[in-house]
Amino acid sequence: MSEFNLGPNGAQIVASDLIIENAELIKSAIEMYEDYYVIFDTPGQIELFSFRPSSPLIVDILSEGQAMIAFVADSIIESTPSGFISQKLLYGSIMSRFFKPSMFLLNKTDLITDEELQKIESWENSTDALNEDFMNEKQALNKQYFLSILSAFKESGLMTKIHKISSKNMTGLEDVYADMSLYFTGGEDYDTLYKDE
Repeated sequence: MSEFNLGPNGAQIVASDLIIENAELIKSAIEMYEDYYVIFDTPGQIELFSFRPSSPLIVDILSEGQAMIAFVADSIIESTPSGFISQKLLYGSIMSRFFKPSMFLLNKTDLITDEELQKIESWENSTDALNEDFMNEKQALNKQYFLSILSAFKESGLMTKIHKISSKNMTGLEDVYADMSLYFTGGEDYDTLYKDE
């Protein structure tokens, strides 16, 4: 920050752009480890990484094309119809930015009730249910506009499996790992097989 005379956000933007200059060095450091999967946590403010010009290239270099995007949604925001729709729009923007297989992770599920979680799942399974609850929440809005958005969600594949996780309770992470293994290895758990040798 002091070298470039930047504030926190500016420093994160420059840091994201500087990663591309050191991508091969970072990749060689990763290859020293014997882990089958490597997770990169990027800034929660998605514009600080996801919308930088170099970011898709960084992902391709570090993963050699074997990458999956995990979009982490906040369950408290997701528990209202408008919050659900907002986070799905962000998820769609990330998918269209990186063109990689993606997972929708619903984090902090320990902070919402079982009823709220069931409601979120009902919205995921039925755009009609989502539309009805959304119109009850935001009655003055343009109904046809949001019907079109919800229809696009359904047709585009944005309404997909929700991985319900809680880092506090350590729940749901096994399902995430299993689906990653299913995608990359057809369900074979090479990481476990390797470690058992």
